[in-house]
Amino acid sequence: MKYKRVYAVIVDPTNKRCALNLKDCLLMDEFQKYEGKIALFGGEKNQNETELAALKRELKEEISGIVSDKAISNAQKIFDSTNFSVFLIQTNLGKKTINLIKKNCREGDGVVRSFAWIKNQPPATFLTPVLKRLLISIFDRKK
Repeated sequence: MKYKRVYAVIVDPTNKRCALNLKDCLLMDEFQKYEGKIALFGGEKNQNETELAALKRELKEEISGIVSDKAISNAQKIFDSTNFSVFLIQTNLGKKTINLIKKNCREGDGVVRSFAWIKNQPPATFLTPVLKRLLISIFDRKK
């Protein structure tokens, strides 16, 4: 049975940066079509798990030690549908954190990119073009 998915948009509004998951060639065969695509961190919610508990678990699985429990508990739900929810997490993405994301990312290449870089990427480089529109709408609110 498929359960709802939860994702995190991790931004540093002060430095105008966003943490992203660049899918790599080490994905399972069924997901190889996503190689090189820009995605968010997150995944499937388990049965009887709250969305925030699922987000916390997924972030610990994918980028352990990057986002504090407090930051996750303060996350704002910015998108909700039947299939998935997206939460906004604001945190400092300084040099130390950027290096930890690169080192600790377990499902792709953890990268941090500027808002300007993300805005300049063609929609086809994102896992879904809707993701680029969502990110830009967040960045525009942070001005």
